[in-house]
Amino acid sequence: MRTHPADFLPIVGPRMARGDYRPRYEEREITRAVDLCDRRGRLNPDAVGWSRRPLVRANLSRHWPRKKRWNFWNWISPRFVFSVTLADIDYAAFCQVTFTDFETKHSVGVMSLAWPRSFLMPEHVERSVSFRSKSLAYTNVDNGDHR
Repeated sequence: MRTHPADFLPIVGPRMARGDYRPRYEEREITRAVDLCDRRGRLNPDAVGWSRRPLVRANLSRHWPRKKRWNFWNWISPRFVFSVTLADIDYAAFCQVTFTDFETKHSVGVMSLAWPRSFLMPEHVERSVSFRSKSLAYTNVDNGDHR
């Protein structure tokens, strides 16, 4: 069974209703756990698609400096948004944190660079991870049912 993510903006809804729009591509839904790479370190075709929750294990290996591993979290509330990006891209690593207060319209952000492999980047998104440098310390703890 193929399901289709939304591939149009609401402003083109009337055009969609006429039936004269055809999507350029179809993506399959990933419904079970899968490895991102095969044994040779190449993209696993079974990992291509989208999922409703994190199911792809980032088992990246070989092919230095082509691996780009990162996690992005975004917590949104009616009053603020808090965003974190953690990345290890083979030749560098970094953590970027941003906090935006909707009521005061103020935003604060900090980014810290680090040596590659200076922190453990988990193969699964839903795992604990920590980043520490001279200017920034961040920890994301996963307790199973909450973060």
